Amino acid sequence: MADIENDRHLNHNTQRDTTPLLRSDLQQIRSIPSNDFIACHIRKIHSDDSWVWRLRHRLQEFLTSKWGHYFVLILVSLDIACIFADFLISLHICEHTGEKSFKRGDWIMLNDVLGFVSLTFSCLFMAELLASVFAFGLG
Repeated sequence: MADIENDRHLNHNTQRDTTPLLRSDLQQIRSIPSNDFIACHIRKIHSDDSWVWRLRHRLQEFLTSKWGHYFVLILVSLDIACIFADFLISLHICEHTGEKSFKRGDWIMLNDVLGFVSLTFSCLFMAELLASVFAFGLG
């Protein structure tokens, strides 16, 4: 008897996990040609001519354009250049640490600045990734 009750409870929970809470959600999800759930929620909360929809469309155009690709390539090139400069400065600090005329504090400050620049590039890459997910969806 307890097994039947557990099976009934388990089947009820699996149905609830796979079906949306409202019937209108199910109709809107089925009307979208792909699995673009972001577009579904934008249409549900905003209309098709809202500023969010226009922003998404402009992001799609920019990220697929030649200038969008150039922007990403420039960011990657600058990030690689900063990583290489950070490596060279770290080597320079290690080589000349024992010398009396070596201003170690200035070089360490420059190394720290390059670390912050690298963190900024990482944040820009994350923003580009989030913009791509927003523009194109998860699929």
